Amino acid sequence: MASSSSPPIQTPKRLRRPSYDQPRVPHGELLVDEILTRLPIAAAVRFRAVCREWHAALTSDHFIRAHHARTTAVMAARNLEMLFLAPCSGAGGHHRATSFNACSIHDGAAAARELLTVADLSAEHAVFSPTPCRGLTLVFDGRSSEYHVINLSTGEHVVLPPATAAEARLEERPFIDGRLNIYATWSYLPPFTPWIPFELSTTGIGFDTTTGEHKVVRLFKNLNGEYACEVCNPRGLTTGWRRCVGRLPPCVASLIPALPPVFVDDGYLYWLLDHQPTTTVTTHRILSFSMATEQFGWVYVPPRLSSRICHLANLDGFLCAVVDNHLFGGVYGLFTWSGRLSPSWSMRCCINLKTLHPQQVSDELANELVIVPLCTSAGGNKILVATGCHKVFACDIERNAVERVFRMQDFVDVPDCYLHAPLLLRVGLHDDQRSKGAARRLNRILSFSMATEQFGWVYVPPRLSHRICYLANLDGFLCAVFDNHIFAGVYGLFTWGGRLSPSWSVRCCINLKSLQPQQVSGELAKERVIVPLCSADGGNKILLATGRHKVFAYDIERDTVERVFRMQDFVDVPSYYLKSPLLLSVGLHDAQRSPECTDTTPPKSKRLRRSEPDSHHTRAPHGELLVDEILTRLPVAAAVRFRAVCRDWNAALTSDHFIRAHHARTTARELLTVADISAEHAVMSPSPCGSGLTLVFDARASEYYLFNLSTGHHLTLPPCQHPAASYVESTSRFTHVNQRSFLPAFTPWFPFEFSTTGLGFDAATGDHKVVRLLEKRDGGYACEVYTYPPTPRAGTRRNSTWRPCVGRLPPCVAKLIPALPPVFVDGYLYWLLRPSTAVGHHRILSFSVAREQFGWVYVPPQLSSSMRHLANLDGLLYAVVDDRVVGHLYALFTWSGRESSPSPSWSVRCRINMSSLPEEVSDELVNERAVVPLCSAGAGGNKILLATGRHKVFVYDADRDTVERVFRMQDFVGVPRSYPTQQARLLLNVGLHDERIADVRGESRRLKVRMGRSDDTVVKREAPSVSVNNQHRVHDEFDVFWDQITRL
Repeated sequence: MASSSSPPIQTPKRLRRPSYDQPRVPHGELLVDEILTRLPIAAAVRFRAVCREWHAALTSDHFIRAHHARTTAVMAARNLEMLFLAPCSGAGGHHRATSFNACSIHDGAAAARELLTVADLSAEHAVFSPTPCRGLTLVFDGRSSEYHVINLSTGEHVVLPPATAAEARLEERPFIDGRLNIYATWSYLPPFTPWIPFELSTTGIGFDTTTGEHKVVRLFKNLNGEYACEVCNPRGLTTGWRRCVGRLPPCVASLIPALPPVFVDDGYLYWLLDHQPTTTVTTHRILSFSMATEQFGWVYVPPRLSSRICHLANLDGFLCAVVDNHLFGGVYGLFTWSGRLSPSWSMRCCINLKTLHPQQVSDELANELVIVPLCTSAGGNKILVATGCHKVFACDIERNAVERVFRMQDFVDVPDCYLHAPLLLRVGLHDDQRSKGAARRLNRILSFSMATEQFGWVYVPPRLSHRICYLANLDGFLCAVFDNHIFAGVYGLFTWGGRLSPSWSVRCCINLKSLQPQQVSGELAKERVIVPLCSADGGNKILLATGRHKVFAYDIERDTVERVFRMQDFVDVPSYYLKSPLLLSVGLHDAQRSPECTDTTPPKSKRLRRSEPDSHHTRAPHGELLVDEILTRLPVAAAVRFRAVCRDWNAALTSDHFIRAHHARTTARELLTVADISAEHAVMSPSPCGSGLTLVFDARASEYYLFNLSTGHHLTLPPCQHPAASYVESTSRFTHVNQRSFLPAFTPWFPFEFSTTGLGFDAATGDHKVVRLLEKRDGGYACEVYTYPPTPRAGTRRNSTWRPCVGRLPPCVAKLIPALPPVFVDGYLYWLLRPSTAVGHHRILSFSVAREQFGWVYVPPQLSSSMRHLANLDGLLYAVVDDRVVGHLYALFTWSGRESSPSPSWSVRCRINMSSLPEEVSDELVNERAVVPLCSAGAGGNKILLATGRHKVFVYDADRDTVERVFRMQDFVGVPRSYPTQQARLLLNVGLHDERIADVRGESRRLKVRMGRSDDTVVKREAPSVSVNNQHRVHDEFDVFWDQITRL
């Protein structure tokens, strides 16, 4: 209806405003769902100008969802649309403009449709990604060094601000650092620079789901010869380019210029690095970049696959590695990565071009130099591959057939100079979708950390995001309420798995029209506000509170509802209070006492009657039933507390019967789960220090963490002052360094820091100190100390950074063994140094945690040359002499300590003769690389626990001279193949757990930690099939694949 100010002329019917604040439909759902959703994107954009109501309807969430759903269905019915670039002739015959065209590849396609034409963009020098990113396409003009972000569906076009100048090649030369790039060896790039000047940079576009924004990321070599990373937001052009948050890794120098990265839906960009044929094959050929945190990382690739990857692609949302040997062996293979939750590689397909039919099309494909996968079709049975000659082929895997489905020359006139792409491709996929509006709907839930007081986002799928009307806490889980019961009679609850498993699942879907009884269902349907409170009856019932002070119980299994509460039945409610003015006036009551709200008056409660002590009755209170079936299920901490109930309970809970029964029932329990820490690269102290704190070093990210595994409190230490020197490849130097220790002969990962760090405790001040010895990148050595809690300075806040130690480093610190952690004993940290003539009998370097001064521990020459490890055994310093392989001997020597009289000395604690042990146990121990003592047990300490690098624990009985295995990790948890199950990469992945309460807090970044409950037990389970089977299968399939290449 027109407004009163409009002129009195005949006007067409206009869309009525909806009564609720939901710009859903003009003239009901019929016009949107059946008519407007069939419009092309360009027409829908133009029709926004019809009137205000049409503009609101055509930009609403409902229209975007409906249009995308119909477009997806139409695209599936007519297969796919190809996108290709073609030059447009300008003045003087020069190709100064580029047209973007789309064409369907279904049978009978006779013409292509022009999407848009961009002036001053040279098609000959254009570099673009073959797959769009959430509707946007990034195009780089290599001639003018300009970046264009284009929405090919709506025609929206943005030219990014000028970026920092990059180094360029001004003459034709071999492509990569003077080395001739032969096709199909390590990349699809040409052997020489395709144009001059040629910029040494690579740029990609990705989507940040946490902010709902696109980001353009550019890696380049600046004019000073240094590498840098810049980020630009296409919607925030006023800010221009800025430096990325993360630090560039050293291997960024191996970037291949002009090769664009690949964006995958997991929120990461992936670059393929240059392969150096003359050096050792590295497993870090794929560099990753997180769009959310802007941090760099790596994707592990098996060595045999790493050396043969020539290209990366996005194949149906998965990272795909291309192994192309079709020019020499006629074989073309695709390997897909399963993702970050179960990182493993598996073979997608192996195509033998010599056996494909028909032969004519197969030969045409074999003559192509560049073959890049685009997507799959026909349910995954066909794979579309694009070539550098502007063609697209469909390979049928099941029928072993191939057909050409697209050729640019069939649709547009192509100049002779344009028949071959000078760089990669000029064809790709066209995704006819709208990027505006849909992206921002992903961030409808704002989070706030109570610990760090930092804001964040919770990712919500688009189809759920626009339907959420309320959030609730349902049994400790975040619950999103989808309420459409007024219009459609549907009410749904979706629960979030949490930060460690951030996924949404349907909790229940209630159809109020079918609920029984009908009378109660109709009463519930009349409510305006329906909020979930909790579940009951084992989760089968959900309590729903309403704005009219009522509570209903919905039975999921029986699909029934009943009213269980109404305020009017208990109190007199005034007429004006019959409806809550805002949301609810009812809730849950939790009858528990908070320490801040309790009074000091002891409650009057029944106490257990004290019985007469009976020295003969030490087995069970009220018989064996209470002990065997109830008390043995208690955690250790609870059982210790329950000893104070009465004398009978104390006697029963300390009896041998209870200890045996509790041990028989005990299984492994989960303490906590930590995200963003790689178990394969974690270095952990085998025993807690001081107040129960454990130091964990993530070698992959070079970050240190303090954990209390009992309480879950943790602290991320700030970045260190000095970056340490690192190994970037396996060297003989590392083998020489660790030839007299339990460390591996070669570096377990790359880059590998030349540092060693330990955690100590100052009993005088009650402070923990993290001490780090390192070799600096300039060749010098340094010692850094971090004190927890941070020591306050006068008039300032607490100092929470690393600082140099007080004492002076001795010269022999150059003999430290990298990655070998020190041992903390009685206020001192002890490092084992490499044996040399300069060190002599000073192979043990000591460090006073209180005074921060260095010293030495005297070791006899014969013992000094034989030591391989140090350990803390029952509060004493122990030296390990390991000669199991040659002399069949394993011995432990204990140091009497600094306070011993008349002087500190070494003595033999035990000797284990491997030849006297049973052959089965002896062989199992001899095959272990690292055998480290943990602690002693038994009466008088006659038993010693020995941990090994293969995640096992043995018990040596000194009295009986026997050894038995008491623990193996594989018996309690299913370990994926990607985890080093055969042997720890560095030392140990097992240790001791000490349950203590020590607060670990700080102002730094908090990790994602999920605490295990006291009754959470870990039972042996099979590892996920994706990560286990694929890890084995990828090697088997790759061997078969490469055998085919060898035979051909």
